[in-house]
Amino acid sequence: MTHPALQQDLLERLRRVVGVDAPPPPPPEPEPEPQLDPNAPVVQRGVTAAKRLAKRLMRRAIGPVLHEQVTPLSAEVQRIDAELSGPLNPRALAANIESLRDEVLDQHQLSANFELLRGEVLDQHHLAVNLELLKSEVRGVQNSLEELGRALAPDVGLAGARMRFAELRDRVNTLDRRFRAAGQQEVTGDPPGPPPDSPAGGAPIAGFDYIAFERRFRGDSAEIMERTGERYVGLLADRGPVLDVGCGLGELMELLVAEGTDVIGVDTHEGMVREARERGLDVHCDDAISFLARQAPASLGAVVAIHVIEHLHVDQLVELLELAATRLRPGGLFVAETPNPRALAVLGNSYILDPTHVWPLHPGLVTFLCESAGFCEAELRYYSPGEQLERVDDPDAPAWVSQLNAVIDRINDSIFGPQEYAIVASTKPG
Repeated sequence: MTHPALQQDLLERLRRVVGVDAPPPPPPEPEPEPQLDPNAPVVQRGVTAAKRLAKRLMRRAIGPVLHEQVTPLSAEVQRIDAELSGPLNPRALAANIESLRDEVLDQHQLSANFELLRGEVLDQHHLAVNLELLKSEVRGVQNSLEELGRALAPDVGLAGARMRFAELRDRVNTLDRRFRAAGQQEVTGDPPGPPPDSPAGGAPIAGFDYIAFERRFRGDSAEIMERTGERYVGLLADRGPVLDVGCGLGELMELLVAEGTDVIGVDTHEGMVREARERGLDVHCDDAISFLARQAPASLGAVVAIHVIEHLHVDQLVELLELAATRLRPGGLFVAETPNPRALAVLGNSYILDPTHVWPLHPGLVTFLCESAGFCEAELRYYSPGEQLERVDDPDAPAWVSQLNAVIDRINDSIFGPQEYAIVASTKPG
């Protein structure tokens, strides 16, 4: 049995090695020193002293041995403690198991989300395939329509198909009117009227179907009627009687009649005159100069000529203006609309396209001719501006940008300016 002091020392060392923080057990009570009996014999006292010395010597001899034995034991205790506090610790293992369980649940949720996403991707793929098939079908239809458009209108394609159909319809109607007129002449023996393809006030061109040409290139009739009404109905509505020179089918006349204005039309195309009459309009098949010459002086409130004067020679235009000035009452108006040759894009495109145009009429020339014919005032109004070049509008731009804008303004005015202009001339008020 180990001495109590030695046991206490070993326990203290083990506690230090293991790291136990629990309070140490109470120290053993000290072993009472044996007291020498003074009455004991000398031999007995010597034996007692020898025992104490032997104990001290034994402690000194056994201490190093115990240290050598305890040190490995302490290391083993530390290793066991490290293992218990590491991953093999039950608490740590439980925490790891819970974390792993959460990860497994997350992986399961991710797998479910992936399946949903996979389904959506498949749906998107199917939609993309269907879209490509639909696009292919649309391209096929578009190609077929473009081929049809080129067949109907080789010069403009599908965009001009509607106008081409309108042109064909008008040509059929024209042929029908000519057929009926020829039948009427055969029955009644009436002489034929003016050449049917003659522009209002101008000379006919042999073999040229002017009406079919006009139908193709003048644009949509409904839009032209709306635009003409916006420009001139308010100006002419209270100035009856109004003479519409080159009235055609009478679109402007119809708008003025709807406003309660007394209006008379004159045109050289017999078929158009007949169709306008069928619509209840007062239209005469005659040229404007001859018709004006038969009117009484100061009997008209206004004379209007929409895209007519460019078909006249200068001497015809001078005569028309002089007659209009005398047949208008005081304060009467002469209104003429014509292409604007100051815009070079117009002069090189729509104006030169029409072979019945005689001469481009500069606004300054028409103003001069009106003043020379006796009109006291002449106002120019410009319409239908072309595609304008954009100016540079930047407050932080360098100074030379102002010069660039000035050049752009001149280009817009001389090339892309208004496509049409109208002159509004008035006689002296009474």
